[in-house]
Amino acid sequence: MSKVDQAKAVLRKVAEIEGPPLVIPVQVLAEFYHVLVRKSGCSAAEAAGIVRKWQAPSKVVGSDERVFEHALRLAERHRVPVYDALILNSVAGHAEILLSEDFQDGFVWRGVTVRNPFSQPI
Repeated sequence: MSKVDQAKAVLRKVAEIEGPPLVIPVQVLAEFYHVLVRKSGCSAAEAAGIVRKWQAPSKVVGSDERVFEHALRLAERHRVPVYDALILNSVAGHAEILLSEDFQDGFVWRGVTVRNPFSQPI
C-alpha cells in the first residue's frame, strides 16, 4: 500500500473515532490545505471545503508566546524542527496522543505521547 493510501486510511479511521472532539492545531489545518492544493490538485475552494469539514467538529488549538517558548525548548533539546515542535506543544494540555510521523513513536513531551500512524494501527 502506498503512503498516500495509508494516509487516506488513517484519515478515515480518525474520522470514525467517537468520543471527545479531535484536537487539531491550526498549523496542521494550514498544512493540510497546502497539501490539498499543491500536491493533490484540489482547487482552493475544494481544499477549503475539505479543511472546513475537519475543522467543524474538532477542537482547533492555536499557538501563543508560551506555546512557542515550549516549542523552542523542545527543538533545542531534541533537535527536532521547530514547526513540528510547535504542533506538539499546541496540543499539550488538550490531547494525550499526537499522530505524527515526525517524532519517534512513543516520544512523550508535556503529557502528550506521539504515535506514528504509519508504523502501528490506530
